[in-house]
Amino acid sequence: MATAPLPLPLWAAGHSPPRQRDVISLIRRAAPASRPLDGAVRLPPNSSSPSVARGIVDRAMVGLPLETRDVAKVLVSELVTNAVRHARTEVALTATVHPGTVLVSVTDGSSARPIQQDLSDDAEAGRGLLLVDALADSWGWTMTPPGKSVWFELRTDR
Repeated sequence: MATAPLPLPLWAAGHSPPRQRDVISLIRRAAPASRPLDGAVRLPPNSSSPSVARGIVDRAMVGLPLETRDVAKVLVSELVTNAVRHARTEVALTATVHPGTVLVSVTDGSSARPIQQDLSDDAEAGRGLLLVDALADSWGWTMTPPGKSVWFELRTDR
């Protein structure tokens, strides 16, 4: 079954990348307060995207326990950083808050599977998936057109 191509984000057409407050406003308008917040946001492959992703996830989780919010921000930052560094493609961030759980996924355009690395004690990078594995209640990845989606789930009763 053929699918319609996704429209190019404005930043790809020479406009500035989205500002965090603009993205949060868009998500809030698209998701009525009477249901769980579902938001999908496209982020450019640059160094500001992990920070924007942290803000989006933090705002999506307002009212949840602070520890859960902090863990989610660390994990989304790791996943978006990995996508920016390794895939070097646009990133699609989805955060879904349901009663009892939070599901966050980061989709990029690379078909390279995520790999937990064996590192020396003095390695300065490469621990992102180790953190995800240690802190998430569950996590995984799936192949998706045009690349892969890496996701994690947290219980909100921490």
